[in-house]
Amino acid sequence: MGLFSLIFSFRGKIFRLRKKYDRLRERADMEDDAEKRLNVLKILDQVEPTLILLEEQNISRFDRQRLYVAVDSAIEQAKAMLEGRLVRKEIPIQR
Repeated sequence: MGLFSLIFSFRGKIFRLRKKYDRLRERADMEDDAEKRLNVLKILDQVEPTLILLEEQNISRFDRQRLYVAVDSAIEQAKAMLEGRLVRKEIPIQR
């Protein structure tokens, strides 16, 4: 696999997605706020098996794109939560 095919192929997209995941994981590990860190790590832990599936399995283009979009949006959600742009609001329980 040459450099050209890595840049413009779907494997290249998955490689960049893994890189984004790893960097966000490292940033989340260094977060001081325990609640925010746990929420971000929970999202990233849910995404990791799908990312591994994309890297290792041969699946159809449709399924591959669907899984890619799901993983990418979850990583962006975790990134927004880590940066403070997205705050999960707890719904109060009425008794």
